[in-house]
Amino acid sequence: MNRIGLAIAALLLSSSAGWAEKAVEQTFAAYVDTDICSRLMLGPVTDKRISCSKDTAKEGSSPAIVREPTTWSLKCGTGNR
Repeated sequence: MNRIGLAIAALLLSSSAGWAEKAVEQTFAAYVDTDICSRLMLGPVTDKRISCSKDTAKEGSSPAIVREPTTWSLKCGTGNR
């Protein structure tokens, strides 16, 4: 009976070893903004966006971490793609 328990434990440990993958670390550019401005305003950080963040933070908006895209290609009407 003791051998059966050891065999089951060995099988469980060996089968779960494949599930535990190493975590891959990634670094990326980010900034802190308010949750409202991070959803409403697209594109790079401008004076208008900074003003929006300051005003909504004073009104109690929660902070949010925003990941910067590698390129700002969401500009409408510029022809950049």
